[in-house]
Amino acid sequence: MPPKRKVASTVKTPVKQAKTDGDTDEKLTLKKKLSALKKFDDKKTHKVDKNFCVAGVRSITNETGETGQSATLGPFDQLGQAIKSFEKKFTDKTANKWDERVNFKFRPGKYSIVDVVDASEPDNLPVIQQTSDCLPSALDEATQGLVRRIFSTETFENAMRALNLDLKKMPLGKLSAKQIASAYEILDELEGVIEGKKTGDISFLSSRFYTVMPHDFGRTRPPLIDTKELLASKFDMLNTLSDVALAQTMQKEGVKGTQKKKHWIDEKYFLLDCDLDYLDASDANRRLVEEYFTETGGNSFEIVHVWRVNRHGEGDRFRPYLKTLNHKLLWHGTSVAVVAAILKSGLRIMPHSGGLVGKGIYFASAADKSQGYGWADSDGYRIMFLAEVALGKEHPIFESDMSIRKAPDGFDSVVAQGRCEPDPKVGKELQLDGVPVKVLCSKPVHRDINSWFFYSEYLIYNESQCRLRFVILYRQKK
Repeated sequence: MPPKRKVASTVKTPVKQAKTDGDTDEKLTLKKKLSALKKFDDKKTHKVDKNFCVAGVRSITNETGETGQSATLGPFDQLGQAIKSFEKKFTDKTANKWDERVNFKFRPGKYSIVDVVDASEPDNLPVIQQTSDCLPSALDEATQGLVRRIFSTETFENAMRALNLDLKKMPLGKLSAKQIASAYEILDELEGVIEGKKTGDISFLSSRFYTVMPHDFGRTRPPLIDTKELLASKFDMLNTLSDVALAQTMQKEGVKGTQKKKHWIDEKYFLLDCDLDYLDASDANRRLVEEYFTETGGNSFEIVHVWRVNRHGEGDRFRPYLKTLNHKLLWHGTSVAVVAAILKSGLRIMPHSGGLVGKGIYFASAADKSQGYGWADSDGYRIMFLAEVALGKEHPIFESDMSIRKAPDGFDSVVAQGRCEPDPKVGKELQLDGVPVKVLCSKPVHRDINSWFFYSEYLIYNESQCRLRFVILYRQKK
């Protein structure tokens, strides 16, 4: 079991500036220390008590995030005494000096310092206010609903809860990129130990991970991260969290420079840097997408809305592959919580992303396969993408190989050949930018092959080899 870990959280120190007759040097020293107290987190405030100086101390004692001991030291006659008392306590608990915490080094058996946020502080997310000086939305009703859904605070928070993350210790609006990066580094160390490439204490590293990335397991002790499967799940968790953090950053940036404010939904749409063209039931592309979904997706789900998507700049990035042969329209399922990040930045090979066919971008010819990756929001709606993928020469494999990082020499993609695959002889063809794109919209048929995979999966290892074409909102049949 991981040992109990101690964490020294950032401390708020309510103090009063006592009047003294100290010389100028003493005042300068005091000023420097006050500055040091504030530099660690510019958003922290240090209140002045009307009667005396005190130093407040609070800690978290273990990985489950339970609040530990707290104490108020003092009163002190002078501010300098309160600061010295706090600095001594910090050094006693962490074996680091407060003034040198920028170069903080964790000491075994001592407290660690973590970038956590007090729940009492504002979350810095924009407040939605629709006033008379705002323009009406220029978007159709369905697109407004999509934008509202993919930027929903409830959706983001539910995704974090599903990952067992503690929203009290790590509020949505205060996701720290530094915190996520630190967690990646710890998982890197764990990966080396698990694979036998490094020496290290798995219990200690697991404890550090849960300290940096607060989880909510109730009173259950967090599991040791001692298997490749659990390690992969934690990497996936950080990848999802990175996308959620990106969406929060987008919203904080907002839209500037307009004389009359855009409607708040239009502002969020503008942040996506893409065009979403709603396709109604009479559109030929909509009908083709629905046929593809129905034929390969089983009978459990139904399409609600379809959009044609054009990510700004993605066409230029994809242009070198227009001459590559063998383009297919393939499914990619994902969580609603990361859709905004995907529309903004495209499908990416995330740090330490990987699966049964290595580290690449995964697609499927059967919607049923990708539906398994489509996490629903609180209303039961899910989202999938259809992407044009320049597969070129396919390298077939019939068993898992997690070590793959690129297609073999002479090949452009890797295909995990499934025992069940839509019949390519019955599929259709779609012209996109003058390029013929295969659409395997036929009932999957069983093939007499010896393969580890049930459905086929298509892998590319170059992000520019695909282009998003359609966004599909779907739900379970009623």
